[in-house]
Amino acid sequence: MDSIKSRVADVFDIATDQFIDNSAILTVVESRKQLPWDIERVFFLQSSTDAIRGKHAHKSCNQAFLNLHGSSVLTLKDGKEQLVVELESSNTIKLVPAGIWVEVDLRNGSCLAVFTDQTYEENDYIRDWNEFLEFKASN
Repeated sequence: MDSIKSRVADVFDIATDQFIDNSAILTVVESRKQLPWDIERVFFLQSSTDAIRGKHAHKSCNQAFLNLHGSSVLTLKDGKEQLVVELESSNTIKLVPAGIWVEVDLRNGSCLAVFTDQTYEENDYIRDWNEFLEFKASN
């Protein structure tokens, strides 16, 4: 999908594979199975207090968010519409395509895993809201 044309309506959920027994839950995320692309980078956001992270968009990098502990709130914007979703469970991945502005509200004690289809490239980031709006209008 062209990131300029990405909309919050393009954000969707993907179920993880979970194996549960009396002592633990095993959650599995695999490239080309749950995620529609190869995983190139994984990072974790953890917070001991409430914190806001993100506040940027990517020109071409797709992201998948998986809540590991506690709860986090994603605010997703496409320049016209906004979607606010709470992540509280590890049984669902939230897939966010490139071209969506993402703000992550980490709640006290939360941990969130983020899977991407690209390695870190600073020039892929749009960190200014007005630049993001210009990017979205450039088609």
